[in-house]
Amino acid sequence: MKATLFVLAVLLTGCTKYYWESPGRDVTAFQADSEPCIQEAIEKDRANVAAGLESAGREKIYKRCMVNRGWKRTETSVGLDHQFRGPEDDAAFDQPPSPTSGVRYWK
Repeated sequence: MKATLFVLAVLLTGCTKYYWESPGRDVTAFQADSEPCIQEAIEKDRANVAAGLESAGREKIYKRCMVNRGWKRTETSVGLDHQFRGPEDDAAFDQPPSPTSGVRYWK
């Protein structure tokens, strides 16, 4: 029954979103890594702009930081219990999405 609901949810949603995952790690671990990566991205970008340089690109800095902390970005229609949302564009850093936002499938 759960598998049928999962397939139905995938078919109904149609569009995909990006999620972060790392084997064996939960939402608490995601938040512990994501929050400092968000701050790093904001600070580095602000420093570049204040110095009169081109924007460093918050999204690019964030992605590099998360990968360095062992997270992999994946694209899917439905987030599983081990997949979490982070900011996806430079504007989203002011109010990052909830890690468990998006269409979810919980076991």
